Amino acid sequence: MYKEIEEKFTIDIRILNLLSAEEKYCTYHELQTVYSVPDFYDMLEMMDVNAALREDSRRRSQKE
Repeated sequence: MYKEIEEKFTIDIRILNLLSAEEKYCTYHELQTVYSVPDFYDMLEMMDVNAALREDSRRRSQKE
């Protein structure tokens, strides 16, 4: 699925993931004007951690 998205859109898939995440870390404009590249990677990492925590919570609730 990512391959199809990468072919259809010119924006990097990691940027699309960040901007379409459940949690709103930043806007596209802020990403271009306010945040640095290290900030971008920090936000990606936060997004991954939050996804892992949600998945862990989901699995724990299924066991109950």
